[in-house]
Amino acid sequence: MDTASLAPAETRRAAGRLFFWLGIAVGVLAVAGYVVQILYFKYLVTPWYLPFVGTLGLVLLLAAVMRQRSWGRILASGFFVLLAGFEWLFVFVFCNLPGYDGPVSVGYPFPEFTTSRADGSPVSRDLFRNDKHNTVLVFFRGRW
Repeated sequence: MDTASLAPAETRRAAGRLFFWLGIAVGVLAVAGYVVQILYFKYLVTPWYLPFVGTLGLVLLLAAVMRQRSWGRILASGFFVLLAGFEWLFVFVFCNLPGYDGPVSVGYPFPEFTTSRADGSPVSRDLFRNDKHNTVLVFFRGRW
């Protein structure tokens, strides 16, 4: 079949179909990429790419709607508006850590503490008081 023999409505519909499926693929791959990042690579960082790629998928879907309006395209665009909105909210609201308000500050002495080592022996601040070197205390919570 020759493409020159297609009616104008069919040509517009075919061009919109490419944007539609590309938009869905980009939007779904953004979420799938984050799932793979967490479950497979175990890389727990803020997914800054997620809202940008999700919004790109939404723009492609909106381009498909502009080419040819149909209920399926409008509903898919509405779903991706919600998805992209949640992705922006997730990255900029839910992933924000609160500011540190703890007792340790630069220029002030380390507060009094007592804890135990893995072997059960006690450790306190007094153990490090007469140390002539700078000391770094690291609390390793383990992996689980």
